[in-house]
Amino acid sequence: MSDSQPIAEPSYDDLPYPGYAYWFTHPDHLGVLAHLHGLDPAPADACRVLELGCGDGGNLLPLAWAYPESSFVGVDLSETQIRDGVRRVGQLGLANLALVRADLGDLGDTLGTFDYIIAHGLLSWIPEAARAATLALIGRALAPHGVAMVSYNSYPGWYDYEAVRHLMAFHTAPVADVGERVAQARSVARWYCARVAREAEEVKGNLMVQLHERIAESSDAIIAHDYLADHHHAFWFQEFAGLAADSGLQYLTSARQGRLRIANFDDEVATMLRKVADPVRQQQYMDFFGNTRFRTSLLCRAEHTLDRVAGVERLAELHVEGRTATDVWAEELRDHPSVALITPVGGVSIQGTPLRLALSHLFRRQPLALDFDTLFGIVLPELLLTGADGGLGATEEGRAEMVVSMVQELARLYFMEVVQLWRRPPPITLEVGERPRTGPVQRLQATEGRTATSLAHRHTLLDPLQRQVLARLDGSHTVAELRAELGDGVDDALDFLAAAGFLLRRDADEMD
Repeated sequence: MSDSQPIAEPSYDDLPYPGYAYWFTHPDHLGVLAHLHGLDPAPADACRVLELGCGDGGNLLPLAWAYPESSFVGVDLSETQIRDGVRRVGQLGLANLALVRADLGDLGDTLGTFDYIIAHGLLSWIPEAARAATLALIGRALAPHGVAMVSYNSYPGWYDYEAVRHLMAFHTAPVADVGERVAQARSVARWYCARVAREAEEVKGNLMVQLHERIAESSDAIIAHDYLADHHHAFWFQEFAGLAADSGLQYLTSARQGRLRIANFDDEVATMLRKVADPVRQQQYMDFFGNTRFRTSLLCRAEHTLDRVAGVERLAELHVEGRTATDVWAEELRDHPSVALITPVGGVSIQGTPLRLALSHLFRRQPLALDFDTLFGIVLPELLLTGADGGLGATEEGRAEMVVSMVQELARLYFMEVVQLWRRPPPITLEVGERPRTGPVQRLQATEGRTATSLAHRHTLLDPLQRQVLARLDGSHTVAELRAELGDGVDDALDFLAAAGFLLRRDADEMD
């Protein structure tokens, strides 16, 4: 079945796509990955950022407030979404964020160059000419040490999803009403996935169960634009890399690693992959073996010679934040030789007292980030007390060896999304204090919907009381006043907001 099947694609003006923040597009995160590969990227607090297909600016608004010395430009074709975004920009008084309604093909070179360019959820859903124009624009506008994040659906993993997409389009082609078309598309897709999961359990069961759940939980806008879009093109990675090369760009790495690292495959596949010298071919093999469905590829200028193995020196310059749901050194787990964690990549076994202690201290401080020297200074006394240092803690050389080992182990876990690395962590605190405070973007979001963006740029679902509390955290209300106004549960709500990274440090006053 061809993608030319006439399905009367819903307009983004008629059914706006929800504006979310995506942590893996954060300029600090992109800068970390560029730094680890030998580039000298601009810091997040002094950079220029362009987002193509920005929608209502939901991804840029929190960044523009957090980094007032940086400048941000968002471009989208939807008049409705740009108008909504401009309204919020005005409400928040963000002079460093411009949202522009324009066709990507008409932009030319008028916008200048950018340190970071984001094109998330765009490339697979636009016509062929627009795809070429997008990559050409990135090639012209990317700064010498800049990084672009381009996401797209990818083969071979998209094949099974593609069958469902075609069924949804075919089934709803005769339906004119947008709402009815979305409802019927959702219904037939869930029916199909459930049926295939039963009848082909061994082959496609888990995949169809996951897709059934994804479709059930997706908003109408996501169904309309992700599955019923008139234009859709999934890429083989080699095809994407070739198009990027035509625009003077090369593959850097992935914003979300997933399984796209040799260490995340079994020994047999890893041995085979290490024999493939060409990084593009190596990545394409990974897609075959990992059945990759979606990629978040980072691009840089083609003239750079990249370091594909990050040195300890570069890693040690960063800060590390825990992202675990389990304290791997909890009292009830200490007698266990290892602790298994479930990550976005799969299961990982955490072994060794030094690493488990480091993760435990990070767990207790989440979402704060520590530099490696501080973390090691916290862990070392406990290692010496228990004798778990292996005698290395007695000498300067031994301690240096322990630091290197800890940095390398935590870097491995970074690529499995167990920890997060930062160049310049956000000004978060775990202390509620007498007059707790968050940012104006977070307060505005709390009044508009069920979700808000944390100070670490993470999209967070909030319950009604948490939203009510968050909306009032401008620093003028004491905790006692919040309790008197909102009743029981305020303390629990504040604890949740602190743990989720919504509370500003006291020394961040100049940011508001």
